[in-house]
Amino acid sequence: MDLGTIKGELDNNGYSTIKDFTADVRLMFENALTYNADSSPIWKHAKTLLYFHRKHDEHVKVKEDTNSAQPTLLRLQIIQIVKMLHLHLHLHLHLHLHLHLHLHLHLHLHLHLHLHLHLHLHLHLHLQNNQIINNNSNNNNNNNNNNNNNNNNNNNNNNNNNNNNNNNNNSNSTTNSSSSSSSSSSSSSSSSSSTTTTQKKYSDEERRNLMERINELAPDYVQEVLNIIDPNAS
Repeated sequence: MDLGTIKGELDNNGYSTIKDFTADVRLMFENALTYNADSSPIWKHAKTLLYFHRKHDEHVKVKEDTNSAQPTLLRLQIIQIVKMLHLHLHLHLHLHLHLHLHLHLHLHLHLHLHLHLHLHLHLHLHLQNNQIINNNSNNNNNNNNNNNNNNNNNNNNNNNNNNNNNNNNNSNSTTNSSSSSSSSSSSSSSSSSSTTTTQKKYSDEERRNLMERINELAPDYVQEVLNIIDPNAS
């Protein structure tokens, strides 16, 4: 690379950017330093120009990098801020949703337990009420049965008393019948002794009274009374 080539590129608009031009100038100075002796004036001038060129190039590069870096830094900062905000919002939303879900599940479990306890208490109370009703009904039935048993016992006692009274009456009637029979037999015997041709006859009223008394007696007493009564009496 030499100065004539660089001049031709400048005349023909061969360089599209300044970077291409400075690259050829730097290459020209490096070639001058490479292909010339250190003691030659071309090498000295090329070294001096290359030094200034590099300073200028570094200054321009730094300036361009700074100018181009500012938007990049701003963009990076903005992107970083956005990412941080997004992450923060995401974490916040995530935590909020997590807490919300946790609270929702906690409330749901609490309601579920509350409903479960409510149903358990309701069923327990319902069963307890049914047991109380059944116990009351059983107690009432037992009381009714006891009352019926007491009434039956009282009726049995009354029947026994009536039977005893009937037995006493029957025994008394039997005794009376016996005595009357004996008296009648004695009277009949006396009458027969006095009048041998006549017998004692029962009147209709006596016969009716005897039958009524016989009907009130027990079977044993009836047989005894029938044995006492004269079968030949009309």
